[in-house]
Amino acid sequence: MPGSRCQNRADHDGSRADLRELRFIRGLVLAGSAQRRADFYYSAGDYHRALQESPTHGPSLYRRAGLFGQRIGRPTSIPSRAAFWCAADVYRRISGDTFGSIAAQSRRAAAQYERAAPTLSDAVEVGWESGERITVVLEDGGTCYTTVR
Repeated sequence: MPGSRCQNRADHDGSRADLRELRFIRGLVLAGSAQRRADFYYSAGDYHRALQESPTHGPSLYRRAGLFGQRIGRPTSIPSRAAFWCAADVYRRISGDTFGSIAAQSRRAAAQYERAAPTLSDAVEVGWESGERITVVLEDGGTCYTTVR
């Protein structure tokens, strides 16, 4: 019903959403640097756009790596556990591209994933050699590429 309490509430909520959108756009326009624009996109949960603005935006890189880690799941076989090497590789790249707390957190995450990855004796058991480049199939059907260590 027009003019009903529910309709008025919807109009009010719509105006709030419009106001938030306008504030967000204004913040982007006034942001003086790509890093600040990346911060705005990151705060809105748009990590991809944040990385388009600033390819080395640490928080977005770290969050994207975390999402990759979630895609790995809880593998049990040696070939599927090799995905942990991929995650360690991602976090190592982040630690090299960033600084401060993001770099430190990335180094810790890389070490944790490395500990969960297969040992060299595990790798030899499935026919891999140290230094060999392998393709790993993730539990969600995606793939990653890494080196046996």
